[in-house]
Amino acid sequence: MELEITKTKEIPLLSRKRISCIATFDKETPKRIDVNQKVAAILGVNPDLVVTRHIYTKFGEKKAKVIAHIYSSIDDLNANEDMDIVNKNKGIKKEKKAKASKAEKKA
Repeated sequence: MELEITKTKEIPLLSRKRISCIATFDKETPKRIDVNQKVAAILGVNPDLVVTRHIYTKFGEKKAKVIAHIYSSIDDLNANEDMDIVNKNKGIKKEKKAKASKAEKKA
């Protein structure tokens, strides 16, 4: 996977940078973890401070637009990001709630 940074915007109020990139890949759309590692390597930051917000692909193309946030500290990341997005970036899947059966509902 290759990554080309197209736009960078500093957001001092939230202590983060917002970057837009174009990811070029061979087979499948890259995982968020892989994108985080690549962005961190290019910019020389800690991968734990990078949160990939979106990966937009077009059907049939081997390119994707990536939007990521780079925070200045873990505390800023936890204060400003939704925990579902943070967990997606760490590879933690959300547990689905089991539906109660009809017999359990009657009891």
